[in-house]
Amino acid sequence: MSAKCKCNNFAVYAVGDDAQMMCLLCMLDAVDTEIAIPVRTLDPWEIDPPKNK
Repeated sequence: MSAKCKCNNFAVYAVGDDAQMMCLLCMLDAVDTEIAIPVRTLDPWEIDPPKNK
């Protein structure tokens, strides 16, 4: 299962202190403010979590 954004697109970024998964367009919309918002790319294990056997 791949990470999904709130708009149902493929998530690539973790935005904010709570690391909300977002696509590029939603991330750009979220950081269009006067205050600094932390943004990072998702780690590979966050995008496709390992499958437990």
